[in-house]
Amino acid sequence: MNGKRLIFLGDETLKPSLQARVEHADYVMHEAFCLDSEEKIFHAYEKNHSTVKTASRLMNDLGVKNLILYHTEDSHGEKRKELYVKEGKEYFKGNVYVPDELEILEI
Repeated sequence: MNGKRLIFLGDETLKPSLQARVEHADYVMHEAFCLDSEEKIFHAYEKNHSTVKTASRLMNDLGVKNLILYHTEDSHGEKRKELYVKEGKEYFKGNVYVPDELEILEI
């Protein structure tokens, strides 16, 4: 990957003990189960998941360059990507990607 670091965090929130490994990564794949305003509907925290806001804010604080949000709920249909990117960019300074199923991202 041309010397770039891609970190895949799996299906849960980032454990504090692993934050140093994620710092300043070029790309991080982080689950974002729902928009922050919908947490009480989807109960992301109960399921050890994150909202777009919490994932974006944490990755921004860790100096990540590009954030790929996945494992999202599907109630927004075609607006999902737009809504998730918009919320992500409120809290993350780098690039925010929300791929569709089977979409290929070139990194």
